[in-house]
Amino acid sequence: MPGMFSLPRQLNFLTKRCRSTELISALNHLKYDPSLNPHILDVRGRGLMVGVEFASPSASPHSHARDGSSTSATSIKHPENMAARVAKRCIEKGMLILTTSVYEVVRFIPPLNVTKEDMKKGCAIFAESVREVVKEG
Repeated sequence: MPGMFSLPRQLNFLTKRCRSTELISALNHLKYDPSLNPHILDVRGRGLMVGVEFASPSASPHSHARDGSSTSATSIKHPENMAARVAKRCIEKGMLILTTSVYEVVRFIPPLNVTKEDMKKGCAIFAESVREVVKEG
C-alpha cells in the first residue's frame, strides 16, 4: 500500500519547508535591521542549510553586498573576526553554529526535525549574539 505512507512524507516535507522559510525570514529581518545592515552582507542557502555572510574590516573601500547596495568602509567600522566571534557567543548561549574557514560566514545546519520553538530560540540567540559583537566593535 504505497499511498499509505505518502501523506506523512508530504506533511514532513511541508514542515521542513516551513522551518526553512522561518529561518531565512528571521535572518533577512536581521539583514535589513538598520543597525546591523552594514555588517550583514548576505543571507543565502537552500532548505535548512543557510549561510550568513558578514562584512570584513579588510574589505575594499567600497564593499558591495549581493543585493547591489554598497557601503563605504571609511564611514563604517566592521568588527574583526565577526563570524568567529558570533559563533563563539552562540556556543556560549547553547547553540552550535559553524563558520567557514576562509570567509566571514556562519552556517546554519539545523536538524531536519527542528521544531518551531527551537528554530525561534536559535534565531533569537543568533540575533542577540550578532548585536553584542557589533556593539563591542
